[in-house]
Parts: sequence; C-alpha cells; structure tokens
Amino acid sequence: MFERPDSRRQRDDDLAALQTASKSPLTAERERLRPRAGDHSRWHWLLVVAVVIPLLTPLYNRAHPRLFGLPFFYWSQMAFIGLAACVTTAVYQATKRRKS
Repeated sequence: MFERPDSRRQRDDDLAALQTASKSPLTAERERLRPRAGDHSRWHWLLVVAVVIPLLTPLYNRAHPRLFGLPFFYWSQMAFIGLAACVTTAVYQATKRRKS
C-alpha cells in the first residue's frame, strides 16, 4: 500500500536508462542534424520565389511568344519547374550543415 520513498526514484532512473539505451546511432544522428528553433537562414527566402512566381498567372497568361509551337503559358510553366529545381538546389547547398 505504501511505497518506500526511494522506489519511485529507482523506477524513474530505470526508465531514463531504458530510453537512453534504446536510442540507436541513427536516431542520435538525426537529433544532431535536426534544425533548431533559432536555426533560420536568409537563404530560405529564395524558396518563396519558386512558390510565388508560378502563382502569379497574370504575368504569363498569354499565347505569344511561342517556343517550338508551344504557347508562352505552357513553356513558361516548364521553365518554372527548372527554376524551382535550381533555387532549391542552391538553398540546400548554401544551408546544409558540414560534417565536423
């Protein structure tokens, strides 16, 4: 009915030891690479370009100039895909953590 005062402390210590032992090296590596709350970069603002420009359809809602018979509307959207890939790659390369 009554527990000894040190029995609860022992259970808490056992639980903490179990949690520490159950962490795999992969989990520890993920925690090391996880972004921290204050880990922001101005480079991330470039990603807005890849998202916002294709949403501004009045900028490219026209048929001329044509490229290989495709209206401007279609080939500009394909160009936005390439732009998004380049911007994403640049931001990744600029902000990735170096192994130390």
